[in-house]
Amino acid sequence: MDVLIDVILKAGRSAVELSLFILLPVMVVMLSLMRLLEARGVLDWLVARLAPVLKPLGLTGLGVFAALQINFVSFAAPGRKPSRSPSAPSRCWSSRSP
Repeated sequence: MDVLIDVILKAGRSAVELSLFILLPVMVVMLSLMRLLEARGVLDWLVARLAPVLKPLGLTGLGVFAALQINFVSFAAPGRKPSRSPSAPSRCWSSRSP
């Protein structure tokens, strides 16, 4: 039971660190950039050019706009591997001692 609680606490801590220190700053910067591009009319121009090309695939102007936003945000979000300290013992189900 202690192992389960330990896993849940570590997962929660990792999720909070990921959301606050990785995803939130990326989202703020990218959404600011998207609003700036939208206010300047760059996104409208891009949607007007891409909508006829993507219409056979079922994407309308609003769908193209949403796809562009998703691509901008996911492009900036870094991939992160979980860090392990060398002194931390390895805990997996196969290495449990009775």
